[in-house]
Amino acid sequence: MGLQYALYFLDESVERRVLKAGYPVGAAQAARNALHADERAAAAARYAARYRSGGS
Repeated sequence: MGLQYALYFLDESVERRVLKAGYPVGAAQAARNALHADERAAAAARYAARYRSGGS
């Protein structure tokens, strides 16, 4: 139960530590987004090809 609780609030605790280190709010989230941007774009393209093709 404790591990589950810790994982739920992991992002918020990282953001707080990054803020305390002097970085702007949202810097950690922006870094995570930039790190995985190509993977997310590829997944979105696969989704669009499969489900948004316009026909069955």
